[in-house]
Amino acid sequence: MPYPYPAIYEFIRKHVIPTYLRDREKAWELTSKGFWRRRRSNKLAPVSRAQKVFQTLALRSYQGTELGKR
Repeated sequence: MPYPYPAIYEFIRKHVIPTYLRDREKAWELTSKGFWRRRRSNKLAPVSRAQKVFQTLALRSYQGTELGKR
């Protein structure tokens, strides 16, 4: 069955997943042995915090995303 809300699907695919993958602030990852460990921050990569990114998007009414076009 196709997903009934393509705009939400595209928003998740283009914005949510990449944002969470970039977030290393207070982030944990599951190892192949089933243990959780803190993700190391990459000193060369810019700091990215998923919560801040989504707060900013909400304040801007999701302009520039699939949800802002509605």
